[in-house]
Amino acid sequence: MQATMPRKGLRGELEELLGTPHQVVLSVGAVTVTPLKFGDLPELLRCLDAWHSEPPTPEGDLRLLALTTGCEADFLTTLSDADLEALLTASKTVNPSLYREAPGAALARRPSAPGGVDAAVCLLIESGHTLAAVKDYTLAQIERLSLAHARLAAERRIDELMIARAAQADGKGFKHTVASLQREVAKLGGKG
Repeated sequence: MQATMPRKGLRGELEELLGTPHQVVLSVGAVTVTPLKFGDLPELLRCLDAWHSEPPTPEGDLRLLALTTGCEADFLTTLSDADLEALLTASKTVNPSLYREAPGAALARRPSAPGGVDAAVCLLIESGHTLAAVKDYTLAQIERLSLAHARLAAERRIDELMIARAAQADGKGFKHTVASLQREVAKLGGKG
C-alpha cells in the first residue's frame, strides 16, 4: 500500500485548484480517488444528517467513504482496514475543504466567501461562470475561485478609491499619479 501525502506547495495548490484525482495503491490494486463535486453536496449532507441522527453504522461509514472517494460501496466492503484507511487518507487529500474542521461545521461555512455558499456561487456566476459549470467544480475549486474573485473585487474597489482621490488632486499631482500608473502598466506589459 502506498501512503498518501497531503498536497503541498505549488503542485498541491494546482492539483487542488484543477480538481486532480489522486491515485492510491491498495493491496487489491490501484484506485483513483476523485474530488467531491459541488453538485454532490446535497447527497453528502443527507449522508451526514443520517450519520449524525443515529448511531454510526458500518453501512453509514461506507456510504460516506463511497461518496468522498468515488468508489462503490460494494467494492469498499471487500477491502482491509489498512486499505480503507489509505482511501480515507486519499479522500482527505482530494477533498481538503471537507477535512479542515468537523465536516458539518465546515460545510455550513464553506466555501468561505463572505455570505456563505449562496454568495460564493452568486459571485462565480456574476464573474461569468455558469451554474452548470459551478455544479461540476470541486469544493476546493469553489473555495479558491470565490476567494480569488472576492480578492480581485476588493483590489478593484481600492483602485477606484485611489482614482477618486487622485481626481481631487491639483493638476501637477494628478499628472504625476497618471504617469506613475502608466509606468506600472508598462512594466506589466501593457500600454503605458
